[in-house]
Amino acid sequence: MKKSEADSSPRSFNSANALTVGEVADYLRVHRSTVYRLLRAHQIRGFKVGGLWRFSPADLNRLWTALPSEKRLPPTKDPSKGGR
Repeated sequence: MKKSEADSSPRSFNSANALTVGEVADYLRVHRSTVYRLLRAHQIRGFKVGGLWRFSPADLNRLWTALPSEKRLPPTKDPSKGGR
């Protein structure tokens, strides 16, 4: 695969910004078990690294914007900014 093809991939992002289950739960203001339930229901996308789930901040932002506004609580922080 050429470098330009990898850069244009929707799944291409800086893995250093990948979020853990706990960080996703904090951001969405839900319990960790809810994050796993959302994964099983294919409502959020994640990937495993060494047996642990990781998530793209961009995927979470897409999930957030897809929610009806009456179901949204203000997030605790913007996952795309890093700031762990």
